[in-house]
Amino acid sequence: LASLFLNLRNNDFPLGYHPDEVKKVAFVENGMQDFYHPILLLQGTRLLSAVMHPASQQQTVEIGRLLSALAGTAAVALVFLLARRGMPPAWALLASALTATSPIIVIHAHYLKEDLVFTCFFLLALLQMLRTLDTPNAINSVFLGVACGLALSSKYIGVLFIPLCLFAPLTRQPNERRKIYSILPLTAIAACATFIAINYP
Repeated sequence: LASLFLNLRNNDFPLGYHPDEVKKVAFVENGMQDFYHPILLLQGTRLLSAVMHPASQQQTVEIGRLLSALAGTAAVALVFLLARRGMPPAWALLASALTATSPIIVIHAHYLKEDLVFTCFFLLALLQMLRTLDTPNAINSVFLGVACGLALSSKYIGVLFIPLCLFAPLTRQPNERRKIYSILPLTAIAACATFIAINYP
């Protein structure tokens, strides 16, 4: 709640402080894009705009900023879940509190930009990868693929998660390793399907 408060506070400042926002608002309104980034953020803003019917570019950018703020807050929760895997609850809470109050997180949460959407889904993919390593089954594999597809659909740098998925099973025993590698094709299919569905335009 504190993270959400910080991320939403004063995010109604005028459009124009960041040139990327001006371009992205135009893309949202005219249905175009330049593909310098995948279009998950644009598609999400378009979807919310279709529901909320913004009457001006300022209202459109504030809808996009809302998505960034929510992604930043979700990232704080994901940091807690990741930290909780290896730390006592108090230390995991401290890690998430430091994330919530980090200036780079709070500032990026105030802009219609891809950074926090990518951070959120990269952390989700990392958490799901660890869960898949712990319990290698088809459901976890598909969820990992969807999370990877969402990260890739946020920023192209998400492609770096692919080698991570390929090398991570090497940390397990040989019998577990074979089982994990046997379900990774499902991950690849789910990731490709997610990426194509979002970026079809």
